[in-house]
Amino acid sequence: MVALKELLAFEIDGFQFGVHLESVIKVVQAVEIQPVPDLPEMVLGLINVHGSVTPVLNTRKRLGLPEKSLELTDFFVIASNSHQQIALIVDSIHGVINYSSDQIVKIDSVQSNDASVTVLRIIDGMLLLYDSDKSLNVDQWSTLSVVLQKASDANAAGN
Repeated sequence: MVALKELLAFEIDGFQFGVHLESVIKVVQAVEIQPVPDLPEMVLGLINVHGSVTPVLNTRKRLGLPEKSLELTDFFVIASNSHQQIALIVDSIHGVINYSSDQIVKIDSVQSNDASVTVLRIIDGMLLLYDSDKSLNVDQWSTLSVVLQKASDANAAGN
């Protein structure tokens, strides 16, 4: 028997993507992003998700897609990875999809601006499985960690 895995499917610029459901914390409607100095270029700023300061990744730039302004109809997929909680900006949510390992198209991996994605065959075509751990490189994760600590310290001092 083939084990099924679940992913949250979403769309960005007409392309179907997915992220493993176990890493998804929640999906929220887009809100204003607070810009913060010294963030890595792939991070647009920070949002507050129920008391948790969360960096918002420039998903389009990371994937090499045309950038556009944030719209009220956009969503944030709040996900955790081995580094920390992040928000991915997506155009729309398609829901949960089950897949098995035999649906993976055997390509080593597709490189999109160093953001590794895996190609899956699904009923209505293909889906790119986004690896949020590879959203930033090691130096960018380190820089982000320092900026978030400063933001957290400033927030604590203000209370």
